[in-house]
Formats: sequence, C-alpha cells, structure tokens
Amino acid sequence: MTQTATLSVCHVFMSKLANESRLEKEIGFLRSHGFDDPVIVLGVADADVVVSPTLQAMAQVRVFSLDGPLRQVPVLGKLLRFVRWSRQVRKTLKSHSNTIVVAHSLPAFVVSSFMLRLDGRLIYDAHEYETERNGFRPWQKRIAGLAEKLCISKASEVWAVSPSIVDAYRARYPHIPARLIMNLPPRPKADVPDPDIRARLDIPQDRLVCGYLGALGPGRSIALYLDVFSKLWDAEAEDRNTIPDLVILGTGSLRPLCEQAATKFPNIHYLPPVPPDQVVAAARHFDIGLCLIDPSSLSYKFSLPNKFFQHLSAGNFVIVLDASTDMLGFAADDNRILITTDGQLQSSITNATTAVARNATDPFATDKSYYWEDQTPELQAAFADLTLNAGLPMPPGSTT
Repeated sequence: MTQTATLSVCHVFMSKLANESRLEKEIGFLRSHGFDDPVIVLGVADADVVVSPTLQAMAQVRVFSLDGPLRQVPVLGKLLRFVRWSRQVRKTLKSHSNTIVVAHSLPAFVVSSFMLRLDGRLIYDAHEYETERNGFRPWQKRIAGLAEKLCISKASEVWAVSPSIVDAYRARYPHIPARLIMNLPPRPKADVPDPDIRARLDIPQDRLVCGYLGALGPGRSIALYLDVFSKLWDAEAEDRNTIPDLVILGTGSLRPLCEQAATKFPNIHYLPPVPPDQVVAAARHFDIGLCLIDPSSLSYKFSLPNKFFQHLSAGNFVIVLDASTDMLGFAADDNRILITTDGQLQSSITNATTAVARNATDPFATDKSYYWEDQTPELQAAFADLTLNAGLPMPPGSTT
C-alpha cells in the first residue's frame, strides 16, 4: 500500500532505553506490517548506559540528559530536570507533522499532552497501573491521579497490560477507549542462540530446576526464594541430589544478595540477563518458573508480567500467588499454572516437583504458548481507529 503523506510514530519514554522489550515489539509490529515512515524514540541519556542496538536499528533514537542544576535538592532539582527534558521532547516533536505519539508511562503522557496539541493521535501506553505503582506513598498516588485526570482528555485511547487494569481505566475514564495490549513475548526465531543455562552452571540434565526471570528488586519475592532454597539445602544434608536448584536470571538492586547466596549454597545460581530474544530459550532449561509478585500494590496485584508468559511459552510450570488476580485468570485454561499462598512456597515446590515428574511419564499439562504476534488484529485495529479519527494517512496493514 502506498501512503499519500508521511506519517511518523513517536514513542516518548522516560527511560535509558537499554532493554525496553515492549517498545521494541511495538516498533517491530509497525515495521513488519510495511510501515516505512519515520519511527522516532525519545528517551533519557546516560553516559553509563548503552541504548539497545536492536532499538537503534529499528528507529531514530534521540536521548536527552536529565542532568542539571540542584541535584542535591531532591524534589525541586528533579522537577527542574523534568521540565528541561520536557522542553527538549517538545522541540523534537514540533518538527514532525502527522505524528502519532505513544507515551510510555504517566510522566511521558503528561509531557506529551501538555506540550503538544495531539487530540485524536495520542496513545497513553500504561505499562502498569500508573497511579497505583508499587512503592507509591499516598501523596504520590494523589499527585499521579490528579496529573492523569488533568491530561486524560488529550488521549485518543489507553493501552493497558492486563484485563483488571483495562477495567480500572474504563471505570475511571468511561469516555476514553481502553484497549488490552498484553506484554507477551515475541515468537522465537529459529536462529536464536541457545544460552544453555544448565551447561553454563554445570547442572545435570535430570536435576529439577526452578527459575526466576527479571528485575531483582522489591516486590518480586527475591529474598523469599533465597530463603526457601537455602533451607532446602540445609534440610536435605543426607541426599542433596534430590534438592531442586534455583537459577536467578536478571539484574537490579538485589543482585549482590543473589550473588552472595550463590557462593554459599550450591543449589542456588545467579546469572546476569541474557539478550531479550534469548529469554524464552533460556527458560526452556527450567522446569518450574517462579512468579510470586507482591500484591500489596494494585499495580502488582493486577500485573501480567512478560516473564510469566515467557515461562509458559518455554513449556514450564509456573507458581503464582493466590492474590495475583490476573495471572490466576489464566489458570482455568492452563493447568501448568500452580497456585500458592503466602508462606507456602516450599510445599508448593514439592507439589510442583510431583507435577513435573508425572507430566514427564504421563503427559497431562496443556501445551499453550502466548506470543506478541497473537495480538496483531488488536494492534491493527488500534492504529486504524487512531488514523481514521485523526484524519491521518492509514498505516499499511491496518484494518478499518
């Protein structure tokens, strides 16, 4: 399909753009459906962080520094740096006409809605329940809610990552369409290298392995995993060959804690992240995925993390908390999802071990996969609606 005018898509992201898989998948969707016009990504510069080479190959990436005055004054200094970054974003966006803007996160949405007149062509891509983020204090929730409410009329639609978050936005803003775009992993390519986790860690092929993928930070049950698997090692002194191993694959503030445990307990292992396109291949070396997200915040309670789907697409059983509303929603149709309660992880691992052994000899588990490409019709509809309502040229591959 030949376009009659240049249509650019600009992604605004207050991130250092080192590993933003959802962003890369959204741009990949456009490219795979014949969209050859400019795709621009605006992010945050950091001398110590290298922008993803994959992202640089797909789009025009421009990063702006958040450095500036008053760094020793946390609130005022942060506000001034945010304003400075916002002005740089505005200057860049003004140079492009016929632009669809995708704002990733609430701060990026505020910048996009206040700085530009984008009625009918602004997507608020909420990567989580933005006003209920984990760690937000009550005053932060109030400020976030007010900012979102002031700007929401500028949005053509909201994209959310789970059914409960979609429902929350629909209830809060019934006049703004909300669309479910889950953060599913891309379908693996045939030529993706195998990270061969077991060989790298010298874990026998017949040893049961529980794996954690993702950020090593608060709310992810990292300390719980380390505590449970260290106790398993101490308790089974007579026959330690029967103890499942724990492999933690990720990075974050709790990385030193994981590395320390790995040096002390032979059944605990730590590895830094593999490239995004190798995560599912790495997860195939696990038997059980651990996905216990602290439900104390609504954003985490309603979460459907990418890693949850990567475990399932790798063929693993996955243990989740009974309070994880949206992950539980998949359990009715996928019997690999095993439910535990707070404080019962060790017994749940034992039950999961039994399920894995049974499935190996008498297969009973479903064999479902969850891939980003399955959402192609929804993404096509989103861009078709957006361009039609704004009177912009239609992207190739869009449906009306």
